[in-house]
Amino acid sequence: MIIEFLGVIVLIAGYSTSQLILIIAGVGIICIGSVVTFIGIVRRVHAGARSPDPGILTPVDSTVLYQDKLVSISENSITFHHYSFPLFLSDRQVLFRDILRIDVKKTAIGSGKWRIAGSGDFRTWFPLDMDRPSRDRTFYATLKAQWWRIGFTVENSSRVISVLKEKGLPVVEIDL
Repeated sequence: MIIEFLGVIVLIAGYSTSQLILIIAGVGIICIGSVVTFIGIVRRVHAGARSPDPGILTPVDSTVLYQDKLVSISENSITFHHYSFPLFLSDRQVLFRDILRIDVKKTAIGSGKWRIAGSGDFRTWFPLDMDRPSRDRTFYATLKAQWWRIGFTVENSSRVISVLKEKGLPVVEIDL
């Protein structure tokens, strides 16, 4: 962020003095800073560095039924890792009682295959998954009393489907 701030200062100096070289240098510094910041975020995520936000993640129980780098499923909740914007370092825990249903679709362009993180339709939020294009299924958790849903992928989709069904959640497999 310091690099980007320096780039903004150089850019402003270029505009105020009408020097094209400073404007170009400022834009270049901002671009380099953005790339450095993005690489740092990706490295932290792949290294498994997570700093849970106490307002988003509150431990409910410690019995883990399924866990990978994307989700953790316990006796009565599912935790989505790398959930929060803008750095995707915090997790979000959702209790099973707050889930209306979970739809499962074959991963395709229309089902968020290339949605690495964030939202494309302002209704479905995807936690960060750099490998989402290679996943076989996309899950959509529709929450009770809320208009948005959580789209997510997992490393072992067939195991997650069986765990969710064992816990009594309504899992609807679409076009599989």
